[in-house]
Amino acid sequence: MTENIRPDQKERDKISKELGKNFFVEAGAGSGKTHSMVNRMTGLVREGCAKIENIAAVTFTRKAAAELRERFQIMMEGALHDKGTKEEEKDRIAEALSSLERASISTVHSFCARLLRERPVEAGIDPDFEEIEEDINDLLAEEVWAAFIERQSIGNNPVIGWMRENGIGQDMPKGIYKTLVKYPDVKVFTSDVPRPAFGPVKKEVERFVKAFVKKMPPVPSLDDWDDLQSLIRRSLKLFSLGYLEEDRKFVGLLRLFSKTIKVTLKRWPNKDGEDRKKEAEEFRDGTVLPALQLWQEYIHKPIVEFALEGVLYYQTWRSERNVLNFQDLLMKSAKLLREFPEVRAYFKGRITHLLVDEFQDTDPIQAEIVMLLSGKDNAENDWRKVKPKEGSLFLVGDPKQSIYRFRRADIDVFNRVKEFFA
Repeated sequence: MTENIRPDQKERDKISKELGKNFFVEAGAGSGKTHSMVNRMTGLVREGCAKIENIAAVTFTRKAAAELRERFQIMMEGALHDKGTKEEEKDRIAEALSSLERASISTVHSFCARLLRERPVEAGIDPDFEEIEEDINDLLAEEVWAAFIERQSIGNNPVIGWMRENGIGQDMPKGIYKTLVKYPDVKVFTSDVPRPAFGPVKKEVERFVKAFVKKMPPVPSLDDWDDLQSLIRRSLKLFSLGYLEEDRKFVGLLRLFSKTIKVTLKRWPNKDGEDRKKEAEEFRDGTVLPALQLWQEYIHKPIVEFALEGVLYYQTWRSERNVLNFQDLLMKSAKLLREFPEVRAYFKGRITHLLVDEFQDTDPIQAEIVMLLSGKDNAENDWRKVKPKEGSLFLVGDPKQSIYRFRRADIDVFNRVKEFFA
């Protein structure tokens, strides 16, 4: 019987045997990426390339980290009792198994927490900080935002009054605040924009609505008006309520016209519903949406700056209570490695081999941490220019499986790092 051999077996063998090279492994689901990672970790110990405490394996969930540790232990035990294992290799494996608790096999956030606790002075934090999970962070962010709003109201922050005068609810700055809490490294750009002069637009809206009324049936064709007819009739009522006078009301009217327009053809005389729909869509695209864009540009800066005040308020709140969320762990770790070459050298001396699973779910901050820890030249602190030391880095992932796009996992980062290995 002929033994089945994988067509890529030679490539798989390189992972566990060519330990002096860096590897970027890209493969599909079920192809054995994690197995290859465990194989390499075992090979590093077996060949004496690294002690257990010099290896750091990082993945993205606690469940995956626990499974990785278990599979590593099982493979190591198998190698220990394998008849083909040399005595000196068995000694190394036995030593590693006896101190397996020293192996750094964890999530990226737990890994960063250990870095920070080892060098808290340079990181500017209390080593007894408390880590909070994402769901707890979301709840705390909500509570702190409410406290922030209350404080701004009591303090008569002029932005509160400005938002009220312009019909801007708290949901808008709150949404920006929540986004920036999740992604604090995102750079926000603002600029001063003058208040739109809506006079000509108001006249155009009034002209359009009154002209459109004449094209509608005097009474509903069936039992009721369709959505477009209802919108026109409602606009006439809003005119009488001052929606062509106050800007905040006028913006609300524009938003009604900015939505998808639905037409029921049988409710229009002479079967001209399609023509009326096209006419309304042209009005929306040519007049309504550009006017709303001008308004959004006008309110952007004060709203974003107000949200940023809330972000800073929450950062201060966490700092006073010695609490770090997942983003804090990543940001502070990256800053620590970027700004302190001696700290970077210390960790590179201790963590000689870094292995990362599910690399397709890595965002730019995580990529920075990985590359800075594996760089050959310790003087280089720009991760985009770092060249990994030979044999120090093993990355594995599948871009088709990226599940954390909402966390800003960036396929461009995946491809950029991939280029380092080309």
